Formats: sequence, structure tokens, C-alpha cells
Amino acid sequence: MGGGQWALAMDAAAQVSAYRPDLLDELGWNAPPRSWDAVAALMEEMAAGGRRALFPANPTHLMCSLLTLCAQEAGPDGWLGPDGLDRDVAVPALERLLRLLDLADPSSLDADPIGVLERMGAPGGDAGGGAGAAVAYAPIVFGYVNYARAEPGRRAVRFAGIPSPDGEPAGSLLGGVGLAVSARSRAPEEAARFAAHVVGAEVQRGEYVRAGGQPGNRAAWTDPDVDAVNGGFFSATLPTVDRAYVRPRDPAYPLVHRRAGEELHRLVRNGAGAAELAARASEVCAATYAERGR
Repeated sequence: MGGGQWALAMDAAAQVSAYRPDLLDELGWNAPPRSWDAVAALMEEMAAGGRRALFPANPTHLMCSLLTLCAQEAGPDGWLGPDGLDRDVAVPALERLLRLLDLADPSSLDADPIGVLERMGAPGGDAGGGAGAAVAYAPIVFGYVNYARAEPGRRAVRFAGIPSPDGEPAGSLLGGVGLAVSARSRAPEEAARFAAHVVGAEVQRGEYVRAGGQPGNRAAWTDPDVDAVNGGFFSATLPTVDRAYVRPRDPAYPLVHRRAGEELHRLVRNGAGAAELAARASEVCAATYAERGR
């Protein structure tokens, strides 16, 4: 940010897709879909059989998914800034998002990624339906490597790249965690040594990931042994992370995201269409940037 690095990359993530191979196989799909058209076909088939896919669409993650779909629509630049959202980009992205919501379990609007992955890993063979039932497929969700390993009382979830219009895993919203040393630290040298230790290659591909951490060091993502232990999570999702979209590096942006996400969520619940959603989200973004002097 501002030409400088302010934290160490401890954790890397992006929006990807997730699935239960056993439940997807019951539906006749031996691999998850890669294009949004194929995603819609799968979700239509699931809905026709009384099953629903699930994905996180609470206010925060509804906005995250909109960013991903906009970046896929128009690339990384020029469609979000102090003037709001480019409606020529936002409207088709929102049409796709509304279509996904129409085909998904209605509880998606209350869900976050952890809740979705918890349900997906729930034991049992039901691919959808009632509350608490295992979920077969999530078309868009932040990847969490710890869910790729089976645990007592929880089945392994498998992950794949983010679907896209052309099947190439690009444009997904980048997430993750940076570890920094506070300017108010009473022991900055010790803190810096610990930070360097935690993000180092050996720890990240060793004790860090074994303890359930989501590594930010590329050495962990490209280690074949680490990948094998974690159900192929890293090799399946690294192309998505490599081609991810980075949200605006602006101090105003977190508030822009929160306010726009809350407004979108309210309007989606009220049945608003894509054009209305795009117009209102753009207004909220522009007003928030103006309030913050951007």
C-alpha cells in the first residue's frame, strides 16, 4: 500500500468452489463445473431434485462475490472508485449473482464461509434439503485448507478453482491475513523475530499447516507432500490465487465494502433487480468515498 509493504503474508486465500465428491458423484458429476453456465446447469439439476447448493451471501460475502464477478466481467481496474461502481460492469455481474441465489439454498443469505464448509463436511449422505443436512456444492466460497482434511465427525471437503465465464480461474477476490508489528510494541525486535519465524517457509509448510493454518508462503502451496496430506487443496486452488483480484488499497475501502454490502443485502432480500442493485450500490460507494475525502 502506498508503495510499501506494511505486513508479512501469513495467510493467503481467495474465493474458490468447494464440493463433496461422494455427494456430487450421486448427482452424476465426477468433477465440479468450471464455467458459470455449467454451474447453473448443476444447480438447476440439484434444485429439480429437491437439493440445493449453498454459498455464503451474508452482507460481507455478498459484496465479496460481487467484486469477483465484476473482476471477471471487466478485469482488475476501472470499474470501482470514488465515482462508485461502473453500472455496465455491475449489472451483468449482479444478474449472474441473482441467478446463483435463485438456485441456491435460501439460507445462503445468512451464511458465511465457515458455516457453509461446516455443513458441507457434516456426516451423512443427504446432499441438501433440511437444516443441518450435508451440502454437496458451493460455487463460490473462500477456501479453508483445514476443511480439506477429514476429522472425527467431519468429512473432507474438496476444493476447485473459481468458476468463470470461460472456465479459466481468474478474477477471484483475494483474501488472507498479514502479520505486522505494532508501532506501540514494547518489544519490537522480539515481535519482528517471531513474525519472521511464523511466516518462514519451514514453519509454514510444517507445523503451521499441520496445526490447521492457512499458509501465506508459496513454499507451502507448492510442496507436493503438503498438498497430498491436504487433499490436493493447494494445487487445485493455487491458479485461482495467482490470478486473483486485489480489492482497492484505500483506507476508505473497508467502510465502502461494509456499507455497500449491507445495502445490497437489504435490497436482495426485498427482491430488487440487477439494475436497481447496481445503481444503489454505486451511490453508496460514491457517497462513502466522498465522506472520507476520496
